[in-house]
Amino acid sequence: MLVGQATSFVDAYAIIKAGFQGYGIDRFSIVVNMARSSGEAHTLFNNFESTVRRFMPVELAYCGYLPFSAAMQASSVHCTPVALQPGCFAENRALDSVADSILAAPVQGATGTRYFRDLSATGALPS
Repeated sequence: MLVGQATSFVDAYAIIKAGFQGYGIDRFSIVVNMARSSGEAHTLFNNFESTVRRFMPVELAYCGYLPFSAAMQASSVHCTPVALQPGCFAENRALDSVADSILAAPVQGATGTRYFRDLSATGALPS
């Protein structure tokens, strides 16, 4: 998940670098979070992709964006699904679109799933 903040770029880059260098993963699906428009989301993705590709031969698939909205912020702050908040049709459509894009993205293969299973086993990811 990529957000238009430096810390988000660094975190996303670090995950991609660890996956590529440690496990040979060379395909990643990217979702831009809290974008104010489709244009802003594409700009953030393109900037991130050009940076990543300068240093690693990986493929990044743009899988859409989740909108910046009060409902999304409230959902995050209160740890409640945005789908349960009234009037969140745009947010729910965005979630559906992102899910469809991720499912349609190129599959890495067995090493990708092993990477996340290994992280979970070491306690690096919540189970």
